[in-house]
Amino acid sequence: MIPYRFWADSFGCSGGNQQIRLAWTGAPADTRSFAVTMYDPDAPTGAGFRHWVTWDVPDTAHTLNSTLPAGAVAGTDDAGAPGYLRWSRR
Repeated sequence: MIPYRFWADSFGCSGGNQQIRLAWTGAPADTRSFAVTMYDPDAPTGAGFRHWVTWDVPDTAHTLNSTLPAGAVAGTDDAGAPGYLRWSRR
């Protein structure tokens, strides 16, 4: 389960709007880039909700946080915004 501090504060959720920080190791030697998607199949939309889509993360990167590495592309989430969904109703 994803902790509440990473949930959005919109669409009926009341989270902390913090972007998840990812870190990884052990990629195959011939890795050229990484892609990340965060999809919530249980979102009450009838079709789930894509919170985060990022691609072309360089093979030299081993973490993702609120600032993407050079060359990485922030795709559009299902709310129509680029990057990780961190909306707030405040």
